[in-house]
Amino acid sequence: MSWGNPQNGIDYLKAGLLSPAALVYGLASTADRLSYDLGFRTRNKLPAPVISIGNITCGGTGKTPVAIALARHLVGLGLNVGVLLRGYRRLIATDISVVSDGKGNFATVEEAGDEALAIAQAVDQAVVMAGANRYKAGLQAINRFGCNVFILDDGYQHYSLARDFDIVLIDYNDEPARDSLLPSGRLREPLASLNRASQVIITKVPTNFDPEHLENLKQLIRNHSSGTDISSCRFPAKQLSGYIGDKMQVFPLSLLNGMRVITFCGLARPQTFPEQIRELGANIVIDRIFPDHHWYSDQDLAWLQSELTGRSAQFLITTQKDLVKVHDPSLKSKILALELDTEWLTGFPEALKRFIETINQNQAASHWKQAAGTAR
Repeated sequence: MSWGNPQNGIDYLKAGLLSPAALVYGLASTADRLSYDLGFRTRNKLPAPVISIGNITCGGTGKTPVAIALARHLVGLGLNVGVLLRGYRRLIATDISVVSDGKGNFATVEEAGDEALAIAQAVDQAVVMAGANRYKAGLQAINRFGCNVFILDDGYQHYSLARDFDIVLIDYNDEPARDSLLPSGRLREPLASLNRASQVIITKVPTNFDPEHLENLKQLIRNHSSGTDISSCRFPAKQLSGYIGDKMQVFPLSLLNGMRVITFCGLARPQTFPEQIRELGANIVIDRIFPDHHWYSDQDLAWLQSELTGRSAQFLITTQKDLVKVHDPSLKSKILALELDTEWLTGFPEALKRFIETINQNQAASHWKQAAGTAR
């Protein structure tokens, strides 16, 4: 992609023309952060550990699959996990929405937003809260559901909530050294902001990656965040899911081999989605890209149905967060969603592992302290 990674003279010209606006954006972003750092505005602290997952670029780095992987890991350790999201582009924007109570009860996608509901359904033992005020949402999750650790989605620039551990994701396919601030490029903050990170994860590393490019990317990160642990991962296909009646079922990836399909999605960076479907052996007869977080209209769904019939395709293939926005029962039964896994190439991130071990130790100490008090 050229936006943020200029490839030719035209790209550089566009970036240059937008550089004055990027300067204004950078000054405003820095002023916003400093207002919290210098104490002019209040940074609220939840009475439970907060792990933020974010990035320094516009979306598409893999926050959702990493959040799902981390939530599953924490749930597996017996922790009461809460996930805090803004609930971007919710249609019913209540102050705070309980997307999932951790017991299998979910809000509607209109109340939750697509990303929040996709995470909730993927990790149904986690409490998921959506709302602009993540501090209030976190307090509610503690008081109502007993959460004792939080994952803050897209939290690196959410300065109003204090974090105990900051994860920053960087896409392997990006070239941050050539990027610039919005709107000239894709950077939400300068590369120097990486010095606040507790853990940097390079995502979307391909199977046949370029070792030199990966090492250059790591060195760039070290230059701006000396001593910060760097790990890497990719998001391989895991399984397919779809509805039979009103129940979600899972299917093996081998189902796609030789199948005629239509792919559609609304992602920040949609290019890799049809590539993954082709790698699984499917024959894509048409690929339709919608805007990120797109809400599907009746006209959109009618078009998909028409193409499915007219092109003699067997299924429509999409993502988890797109499937949750399709309500037409007859069409939904013809849609399969690709579920992704998170594969750690360097083992589970070391700094994150140490932090989680500290959480476990503190939880154990608190448990025994309460038990001792009760015994008295």
